[in-house]
Amino acid sequence: AFAIARSGVPGPAAVEIPANLNMQTHEIGDPEAAFASLPKPAADFKLNLEDVKRAAQLLNDAKLPAIYVGRGAAGAIAPLIKTAETLQAPVATTIQGKGVFPESHALWLWNCVGRAAPGYAKDLLDRADAVLAIGCRFGEVATGSYGWEPTENLIHVDLDKRTLGANFKPKIPFHSDARVFLNHLLPLLKPRKENVSLRLMISEGREAVRASQRAAKSKDRVSPAILFNTLQALAGKDAVYTADSGNGTFLAMEHLSLEAPDRLLAPVDYSCMGYAIPAAIGAKLAYPERDVIALEGDGAMLMTGLELMTAARYGVGIVVVLLRDGELAQIAQFQRTALVRQNSTVLHTYDAADFARTTGCVHYKLDHDEDAKRLLSKAFEDARVGRPVIVEAAIDYSKKTYFTKGVMATNFLRLSWGERVRMVGRIAGRKLGIA
Repeated sequence: AFAIARSGVPGPAAVEIPANLNMQTHEIGDPEAAFASLPKPAADFKLNLEDVKRAAQLLNDAKLPAIYVGRGAAGAIAPLIKTAETLQAPVATTIQGKGVFPESHALWLWNCVGRAAPGYAKDLLDRADAVLAIGCRFGEVATGSYGWEPTENLIHVDLDKRTLGANFKPKIPFHSDARVFLNHLLPLLKPRKENVSLRLMISEGREAVRASQRAAKSKDRVSPAILFNTLQALAGKDAVYTADSGNGTFLAMEHLSLEAPDRLLAPVDYSCMGYAIPAAIGAKLAYPERDVIALEGDGAMLMTGLELMTAARYGVGIVVVLLRDGELAQIAQFQRTALVRQNSTVLHTYDAADFARTTGCVHYKLDHDEDAKRLLSKAFEDARVGRPVIVEAAIDYSKKTYFTKGVMATNFLRLSWGERVRMVGRIAGRKLGIA
């Protein structure tokens, strides 16, 4: 079971133990010896070297090659950076791949693609005439509901053979480990001069996004830009953030700037609620020296929030930022836009201070931007001495994320013209009170 879990694409393995064996005592050998005897992952892959040459030629001939990477490339960061700099290629990542390519790098683009990305990032990827995709699956969430159509000159490299061609058909597929492939590819690439105009376009685009985020300052609640900028200023550089399904994940993806992989843990593909707090406890137990911040929706808190009793009992000092808006915000935004009404998204009210006392946590109430630094500083002080903390933040969700707007646009454009007219008419009628 451990060999299955560790080899290839890592994942869970279930072991069923019959009840009669479970109730008996057994003599076991040295567990360390058992682990040492586990088969090791293959150190190399039998790459078709002619296909590697074809891929290199495709990238060398491209006017604007681009790179798209997922979490599967986390073991190949150095050759990945070298490849991007050799090709002068902009690099986008999946959400789970956030940080695989350092986000302070001049060629880093964004964490999503297609309509779910800001204009500058979408335009550059649309212009790319060759795309090297590494360690990714082109999943629904990562592509903003498949809101991206990559060039036909697509090279797809992944450890899981099942992903190759599953959603987008590559011109040249490679079943390979990312590092193995890049080490074969790099010697065949022709170095390019630094593309000053490309880097300037990316820099200006990124700054325009940050300026837009800063400008969305809430009058009476907590602005996302203030919250995330303050968190990053106070937390250590190797801090781990965990997020829950919905806006918490997408705000974190768009506001945080991360330099290494596995700094943002989120339930991206299955969007399961209640992930952030158990994940944060696990991350803190694995990395007790790091700051760990859980970005928890107030709906998700009702699902797994009682796990904080375990955190308090064992001195697991995490900071839980309770993103409080009183509804299932991501679903509510979709409903208000498409239906001009909400259904089953308003939450029953509960007292977060009482919840904190019940679970043995410290509680702070953050209602306005000007209190962010003072209260979050206190939260980190408490967490660093082993006290779990709930910071109840009155988050302002009024500005939709790029992801949310992009997914809405993509799905609207999938409708027939008749269905689009009917939807727009319904929305207009309800806003005017005649439907």
